[in-house]
Amino acid sequence: MLPTNILSTVGACALLVSSALGAEIKAKKYSDNVCGDGGGPTRSYTASGCFQLFDSDNSIKISSRSPSSCVMKTYKSDDCSGPAMVIGSGCVRLNNQNSGRVTC
Repeated sequence: MLPTNILSTVGACALLVSSALGAEIKAKKYSDNVCGDGGGPTRSYTASGCFQLFDSDNSIKISSRSPSSCVMKTYKSDDCSGPAMVIGSGCVRLNNQNSGRVTC
C-alpha cells in the first residue's frame, strides 16, 4: 500500500473516532413525573455505553444534543437490552426504565 493511502486511511479513522467521542447529550433527571421539582444536576451522557437509571429517576429533560442526530434510549432491563423507549424533547416520564444509552 502506498504511504499516501495509509495516511489517508489513518486520517479517516481518526476523524470517525473523534466525531464519535464528541457525541453527547446533556440532560437533567427529576424525582417527580413532570420535571417540576428542580431536578438534579445537568449531566453529560456520551455514546460510550450503557448507564443505570435509579428508582428516584422518574422523569428526564434533554437540554442539548451534539450532534442533533443523537438520541437517548431507555430500557426496562438493567443492561440496555430489549425494547427501547426513545427520549424526545420536553419532559419525558421514565415509567420504570432501568438503563439508558446514547446512540448517534
